[in-house]
Amino acid sequence: MAINKRNLFICSLLLVVSVLFILDSQLKDKYLKQNIKSYISTDVSLDHEMCEPVKQVVYVKTHKTGSTTTGTLFERYGHKNSLIFALPKTGHTFSTLDLFNRSMVTELQLGSTYNGKMVTGFNIIANHARYNRIEMDAVVPNAKFITILREPSDQLESAFGYFELAKGWGLEDKPNAFETFMEDPESYFKKPFFMSHLASNGQLFDLGLDYRFLSDEPTLNYKIRQLEHEFDLVMIMEYYDESLILLKQTLCLEYEDTLYLKKGARKDTKRFVVTPKMREKMKIWNRYDVKLYNHFNETFWRKVNANRQRFDRELEEFRKRQDDISTMCVEHVTLSNGTEKRQIPQNLSKQNIAYCKTLFMGDGRFVRRLRQTYIDIGIITKPG
Repeated sequence: MAINKRNLFICSLLLVVSVLFILDSQLKDKYLKQNIKSYISTDVSLDHEMCEPVKQVVYVKTHKTGSTTTGTLFERYGHKNSLIFALPKTGHTFSTLDLFNRSMVTELQLGSTYNGKMVTGFNIIANHARYNRIEMDAVVPNAKFITILREPSDQLESAFGYFELAKGWGLEDKPNAFETFMEDPESYFKKPFFMSHLASNGQLFDLGLDYRFLSDEPTLNYKIRQLEHEFDLVMIMEYYDESLILLKQTLCLEYEDTLYLKKGARKDTKRFVVTPKMREKMKIWNRYDVKLYNHFNETFWRKVNANRQRFDRELEEFRKRQDDISTMCVEHVTLSNGTEKRQIPQNLSKQNIAYCKTLFMGDGRFVRRLRQTYIDIGIITKPG
């Protein structure tokens, strides 16, 4: 009899433990889905040294390198910390052709207040501008400088498709307009139009080197060394998550500041087939960008390997959080025409829907909203 009672007690105990385990799993899942914002806001920095978040930042965007996705990180970070953005006088780019100049920036009303703080100057540049260190220093002094590069062949094809360069050169009816361009790129490049400058070594151009100096080997080498000295971090698109860990460490960010959803992706109709033979031609045609990229790819991995154990732990933690945020914020929906689009699930709390919207927001919309906010509170005056 005692044995039966003992067996009954053990079975009952096991049943209770099993039920508790199931409930715990369900509660954890519900907590993750509905309270992820508070979860990501708590920074569990692994081996993170004591440091202060950097409040003076210049992010030099390069075209078709994942720079828009990265730009939105800086926009969120700046908004969260009440930083004052240097805004273009119109639109959301300073210039794609001319070197950055302080005259391009909307004038700031010094002495006004923003979120309870007196406005004494600009804290951040995050919009497209050709690199010009002296002028950028004048606008945002004592800043950390960040940029990003992409493997030049992929960047070239991406720019060609995204900016529809085939139309400018009358190649839109060709079966593979990009292949036609690559058969004799120099002859097409001599006929410039809007954004066509990106069809040759566009990353060096964005970083301030004029085309007439590209073939001058000493000048090119000096420029690359200068960029290495002047930039605190050069991110690499092909290793984007790794780049964000270096960014986190460079600017003393929290994990929340580095979470992202991709922006600026091309439609499939703007993509081209690239054969191995074409890729070899592209490397020759874009050989100066190749030299730039290879140099900074090496410096990138030296930074990664400087403290690899800590780096790998932070990368693992970041990817867990990135997976969580992608699961919560992104729902893939197939439209009637067969295409797929991303949207925010509607079964989230209002707070989390609002948070996901900030992850989806592009830089153009952000700048428009920010400019209006600045006008409304008197930080800048209304143009015209």
